[in-house]
Amino acid sequence: MLAVAVFGVLLAVFALTVAAGQRGGEEFFDNLWLTVPFLGAYLAGVSALVLGVVAMTAFGERSVGVVAATILGLLITAFGVLEVLFPH
Repeated sequence: MLAVAVFGVLLAVFALTVAAGQRGGEEFFDNLWLTVPFLGAYLAGVSALVLGVVAMTAFGERSVGVVAATILGLLITAFGVLEVLFPH
């Protein structure tokens, strides 16, 4: 659940940075003010998936929060992988 909270905070930081006037460039790493929070949010989402799967398989956790965090982490991971495989 902590990974989901970190994801939300970093995504909010990213949105506030964009609202403050920061814009990206041609490449992903052109503006580090946008890259760092977005990359951190992605890593938090992936960690939510990994920690959720470990909690469900190793410890038998079946709470709604863990399942929801795992599903959110799965969606974030799938989005990131598909974005790398099929850029637009």
